[in-house]
Amino acid sequence: HRAYIPGGTFFFTVVTYGRRPLFQYETATEILGDANRECKQRFPFEINAIVHARGSSSLHLDVASRRS
Repeated sequence: HRAYIPGGTFFFTVVTYGRRPLFQYETATEILGDANRECKQRFPFEINAIVHARGSSSLHLDVASRRS
């Protein structure tokens, strides 16, 4: 369980299982986008930055919670 801090900014890295380069496939990035849109409907956050190198197994995100 993560702490919720209204207006807080968080940086984290997400790595695929077994470090498989799943994001080299367009389908995987479409699924990630769909999941992001679904989560944004349920939780108050904004993605300030997202970094991904094609063929990589990780994503780096800078995410801010919205103030309620």
